Parts: sequence; structure tokens; C-alpha cells
Amino acid sequence: MSRDHVTAEINRLRIAVADMQHAAGAARHMTGMHEGSLSRMHDDAKQALETGAIVSYVRPFTRHGIGALDKGEWAPASEDERRLHYALIELRHKRYAHTDKTDLRGTEDVFGDGQFSHSWVELKPEAWARIEALAEAQAQRMRELANRLEGVLSELPES
Repeated sequence: MSRDHVTAEINRLRIAVADMQHAAGAARHMTGMHEGSLSRMHDDAKQALETGAIVSYVRPFTRHGIGALDKGEWAPASEDERRLHYALIELRHKRYAHTDKTDLRGTEDVFGDGQFSHSWVELKPEAWARIEALAEAQAQRMRELANRLEGVLSELPES
């Protein structure tokens, strides 16, 4: 294992921790809105926050400039959390990050006069607490591995 490889993995993990914290924060906000502890926000802002939470959660597991974490390796041990992990990845691909027309997102000519409106099916309010807990747990796992790799890196010879 080279210093460059370990350094790149630490960088991936540190960025992934930030993504998980963004996802958890957005989910916490959505939970607060549904519970009434926060006032409602405009639907466009709500959709943007929902999109941001899901995209932030999945971003570490997709190909981008710094490389992807293995979604299978990072699937939680709990069956419920594992199902949620893979469901969020699927939702990101089909609903949030691409323009596919699905039952969850599309356009409608409501009045038949050529004025299309965007349709959106909200996630169920109870999903947000589960997403927050999953993202927080993933951030902790990623942080712990990054910290262990920092120790490995300190033991490797300088190149």
C-alpha cells in the first residue's frame, strides 16, 4: 500500500464524512418541519433540500474526481439500514440526479392547455429520521476508518 493510495483514501473518506453530515442535517431539518418544530418552507426549497440530502448521501458511492467508496462494502450490517442505503442509491439515480420520467417525478399538462407543471411525490415524513440516523452512522464509520488510515500513513516511509 503506497502513501499516495492511503492519502487518496483518507481524502475520499473525509469528503464522504462531510457529505453524510450534509445529508443528516437536511434530514434533521425535514424531520423538524414535519414535526412542527420548524415552520414550513416553500415547496421549491423543500424539494431542493430533499434532493440535496439524497445526493449528498449517495455522492461518496458514485464515480467522481476522487474515486468512489464501494457501496457494498459500506452497506450497513442492519437489514433495515442496508435496505435504506440501497434505496437511497436507487432514488438518487432514478429521481434526484437524472431527468428520467418515473412515477416519482414527471410533468403534467393539468388543464390540457400546454402549461406543464412539475409533479413530485414527497418522501414519507418518517423516512427522514431514518435517513438522518443512517447518514450519522455512516459518517462515524467513515471518520473512524479515516483516523485509522492516518495511523497507517504515519507508519509508511516517505517517498
